[in-house]
Amino acid sequence: MSQWSHVVGSMSLDYMPAVMGGGKVEDLKGIIGSWRNPYHDEDDGSGSIEMEGGTYGTGPLMPGGSEGPLMYNVQVIGSSHSMNNGLVTFWANLRDFGEEEIVDEIIPYFDKLLQRLKEAHCSVRNMAIQVECEGGKSRLLTNGPDNSLRVIDDVLDPVGAES
Repeated sequence: MSQWSHVVGSMSLDYMPAVMGGGKVEDLKGIIGSWRNPYHDEDDGSGSIEMEGGTYGTGPLMPGGSEGPLMYNVQVIGSSHSMNNGLVTFWANLRDFGEEEIVDEIIPYFDKLLQRLKEAHCSVRNMAIQVECEGGKSRLLTNGPDNSLRVIDDVLDPVGAES
């Protein structure tokens, strides 16, 4: 029987290089990462990953299960002169991906992503990403002060519930 984990959420961004004319919100794909193709065993060493529909970025590989990776979409919102000008949505249904992989791959990925965004002069205005392991915990990942990661463990466990 397969172990599944599910991820869904978003973050809104203040991307200063886009506001100041030095970049585009779409440039963030190289910071966020590349999608892995679980059906393609060879790495051509180019740093980009080929998937149906095209090549999706360079940078760190997205965590993934045996049937696919953590996916994302970068969308420009508001005007190009608006401070809050980017929205990134994340989603995944990760097969053969359990509690250990969440702790070893998903949580560190988002922690490092927040730091990479900070280094690129991109502030995360708000973030809410639910990560749930079937038969395990459901966690909420949010941003804390200075683009730090906050993990709220077992959000489906009622507060004050008796065991």
